[in-house]
Amino acid sequence: MTESNGTVEVTIIKKVTNQDITFGYRTVADTAVPEKDYTHTNRVVNMKRKDTELKIYIPIVNDEEWNPDMDFFVDLYDPNGAEENGEPPRFFGVDTRCKVTILDEDFPGTIGFELTDIRVSKGNK
Repeated sequence: MTESNGTVEVTIIKKVTNQDITFGYRTVADTAVPEKDYTHTNRVVNMKRKDTELKIYIPIVNDEEWNPDMDFFVDLYDPNGAEENGEPPRFFGVDTRCKVTILDEDFPGTIGFELTDIRVSKGNK
């Protein structure tokens, strides 16, 4: 996902199709910094029995500075679970965490020399 897109779209697919389900999703910092590189998001949603997928959108900050590619995660969590470290626990499973990489298309600065040719002469030691 490139920084200039402005948002990243994540699709959550519901595997249990015969019931309503309530869950939370939240962003978790990695190398990307919340509010500097993306907007931290933490919401609880309800998918109805007939719903099979939910698209969520997370705002990305487009600045003019060059940065290396940066990552953050989107976790699905149990809003009714016992809190761990002040937050409800993440759901188990490899498909309950999504890694988002922000690709920065700003170009790094250039380095150069004021003089491009220098003359030197061989001298005695």
